[in-house]
Amino acid sequence: LSYDLADKNYRKRELSTPAFPPGWYRQGNFRKERAQALLAAGQVLIAAAVEQEGCWRINGTVTEQTIAFQPDLILDADHRLLAGSCFCDQYTRHKLSKGPCTHILAVQLLHAQQSISR
Repeated sequence: LSYDLADKNYRKRELSTPAFPPGWYRQGNFRKERAQALLAAGQVLIAAAVEQEGCWRINGTVTEQTIAFQPDLILDADHRLLAGSCFCDQYTRHKLSKGPCTHILAVQLLHAQQSISR
């Protein structure tokens, strides 16, 4: 419902037509999809994972094509990213302002999987 100041009356206002297709909000997360593909291909390794004061400091290696990226992460107890770094192009340009890069996500996903299996 909206109010038209010029006509001085209320009118019904459609918020979204047509309705969004199911799953539309999941589209576009290509970095997470790529991270899951790297993980499934066995191209993600955790070199070190140390728990300190309720946080995890993780060093990993992600091999993409012929390049071995070495992301570093700090995760809280719920596996949420607190800080991270990588030397890939996406991280170099944006740091974490546009979300974590594929390599940070891949190491984060592997750590979460390993924590669940323990």
